[in-house]
Amino acid sequence: MIYSHQEITAFVSKCLGGLDVELSTLHATGNMTARIEDGGSDTLLTAKVGDKEYVVKMKSKAFDDNVGATMNYDGSDTFKQYFDEGKSIFYIRDSYNREQRAYSILLSLKEHFPTIYGAESDGTRSIILMDKIDIDRSPKDDSLADVLYKIHSMSSSEETMREWGINIHTERDYINATALSNALLDGVSRAYPNFPKRIVSRACDFVANYKQNYQKMVGYGRCLCHGDLTINNLSTKGQIKLYDLELATYNNREFDLISYLVHYPIELNESIVESFLASYYKRMGSCIKEREDALKHNLLIYLTTRFHAMMMITLKLNMPYMETSIKNYIFLFNYFAL
Repeated sequence: MIYSHQEITAFVSKCLGGLDVELSTLHATGNMTARIEDGGSDTLLTAKVGDKEYVVKMKSKAFDDNVGATMNYDGSDTFKQYFDEGKSIFYIRDSYNREQRAYSILLSLKEHFPTIYGAESDGTRSIILMDKIDIDRSPKDDSLADVLYKIHSMSSSEETMREWGINIHTERDYINATALSNALLDGVSRAYPNFPKRIVSRACDFVANYKQNYQKMVGYGRCLCHGDLTINNLSTKGQIKLYDLELATYNNREFDLISYLVHYPIELNESIVESFLASYYKRMGSCIKEREDALKHNLLIYLTTRFHAMMMITLKLNMPYMETSIKNYIFLFNYFAL
């Protein structure tokens, strides 16, 4: 595994003041990344110190290669080449060391994130100690909309994002990922014969114009985004609490909104979509109609920079929630009449 139990115990003890530490595997529902890390589920642990439990989370640079292998449908060397060339289209660049930075810049909203007790990195791996929060997956869409709007309003400066260590996509990232995204969409078409061909076709057209679509994305305005906003990465018990910030990215605010809706815990309907989006947009003095083009654009960005890979990964890694997520993606595609 990334860190030995001896190293982990020493780290936790140092963070909390030299106390005895008892470690056990944390079984987190819906967690994909921990299972792909070197060491698998043992990279997400519960640390019990006295009567209190904490979470120890570890990541490494090796995750990049592991996730690439998991989405490689045919196990082909050609796909490996495409992945090496285009993997920056995903949100994994330096993700092993991003989460601790993201938490540190969100201190003004600390009530909506787990408390961090310590974090370390040696350039190839990282470890972080945080509160173990009580989990409730019941949607509280209005409360979430409020927290999201506050996060998205923190800064819109690319310079600030770079200083904060947030992932920033470039035009070159998009262009370099053309072959990779086409390969993933081809895999989706073959592995999911019932997935609508019109969606795959529209996505292929989008990839063929990656450069222009990147520029269009920039034109909608970017901000700090969670980058992996799903019901599995938050708790609604008491105040909304978000976690798993290693994919934090400078992106359109609509990317987070679309991500949340795609991975909604039940199948979507018009009422859910309209209520959540209206709740968010009223906070910025706007409405769904005024941001409809940005929503449509990010629905395609989400498919061609993340969701196509997730669809391939779930063929090898059991992610039961993806069945509903795929249905929700199709619903949103039809809802926005793309």
